[in-house]
Amino acid sequence: MARARMGIDFDTEIMKVDAQITRWKKTIIELEEKRKELLNAKREAEINALYDAIQRSGRTVDDVLSLLSPTPAEHAG
Repeated sequence: MARARMGIDFDTEIMKVDAQITRWKKTIIELEEKRKELLNAKREAEINALYDAIQRSGRTVDDVLSLLSPTPAEHAG
């Protein structure tokens, strides 16, 4: 390997930076996966809370869905 005048071995430094880039990319992938898991867990908790509220209200899921769905008259309006 060639040495630069200033005493810096560029090839070695480039290899070190490449290794850091690889580590950070892996960290990013792991963090994105963790974020995805957290979003799924949050969604599941929200669905469970909604279902529990429906159950406590004495209504059925179909009742609540019909309340949330616009009627044809609302679309004409």
